Amino acid sequence: MRSIRGIANWEQMKQHLLDEFSDKINGLQLHKLMESRRMKPFETLQEYFLAMRDLAHKGSLDDSSLIEYVINGIPDSSNNKIILYGCKSIPELKEELKIYEKLFNTSRTFRPNNDKKFDDPTHAAKFDRKRTPNPQTVCYSCVLKGHKSTQCTNKPHGKQCYGCKMFGHIHANCPQNSRNSASKSDSKLATPARTVNQISALNFRQNLMHVDITLSGIQLTALCDTGSQAIVINEKTYLRIGLPPLCPSEITFSGIGRNTVQSISFFQDSITVQNLTLPAKIHVLSDDTLPLDVLIGIDFLKQTQFTFDKDGIRFCSNNDEYFLFHVANVIDDCPFDLSHVSDSNIRNELSSLIKVSDYVRRPFL
Repeated sequence: MRSIRGIANWEQMKQHLLDEFSDKINGLQLHKLMESRRMKPFETLQEYFLAMRDLAHKGSLDDSSLIEYVINGIPDSSNNKIILYGCKSIPELKEELKIYEKLFNTSRTFRPNNDKKFDDPTHAAKFDRKRTPNPQTVCYSCVLKGHKSTQCTNKPHGKQCYGCKMFGHIHANCPQNSRNSASKSDSKLATPARTVNQISALNFRQNLMHVDITLSGIQLTALCDTGSQAIVINEKTYLRIGLPPLCPSEITFSGIGRNTVQSISFFQDSITVQNLTLPAKIHVLSDDTLPLDVLIGIDFLKQTQFTFDKDGIRFCSNNDEYFLFHVANVIDDCPFDLSHVSDSNIRNELSSLIKVSDYVRRPFL
């Protein structure tokens, strides 16, 4: 400054100082610096904002661009930074940054200690890219990319196992699973084990709650389940009975572990069981979710009267035999009172008739 001559006032001196020590950069360099500047792991939001504002003063940068660069430089998810995107001015941004720091400074989700990835300028882009769904089409039949299930050429081969990647079976029935389980059991021979009967279609018929029914003229085996509400069949059974017309269904069934199964559709028909024919609303489920032919729930069972013992389940209708059976029990439990008959001869004669009637009735019980 001593070499400069002609300075008569502060304005001239200020201009000479700016010309001598100015740190101005061009717009392209400024935008590159602003875009690459990220919040440091040990830097507070206030320190980060002041550094960004000081960097913006090295060139001509409008407030809206500065606000956007400040928000993008905070290494946090877009959902957490949503309160900052509505800022229109620098004073408003400073107030929102104070609120943002109070909300997220406790968990420190935006700047964990010793995390070097926040120094990477591409971190925010990588984070947002993870949130973007894969635009490539995936076939849910063969799990291959590039086509839809309706265009799948592997459908004739059956379902694909996601374990061995072979067609014709699912992972639950994969042959490799049986080999792996056998090798594991051989390696643990010293461990005591308990035998558990596997639930499969092979031992379903041994259940005492199974009954033979007729549905659409086809003989089937059904499981009577008082804990279930509806009557359901699988797709294989639906094909056997001749594909009756279906109605759309939005019912979801829930089972053990709160697992849910969506009903494909339903139809109306009648079911004959032990010479008893009753109407039924029947839902259709996929073969994977129902290994049984038919499952009869309480909607059908409440129309009947049935008994269950060691020999299985037996359905009864409201016929005379069933009525007399209960009447006989009522007569046995309620003795006659003839004290209102004043004539002793008549009273004795009535008593004799009742005894004879009871003697004749007992053999039929």
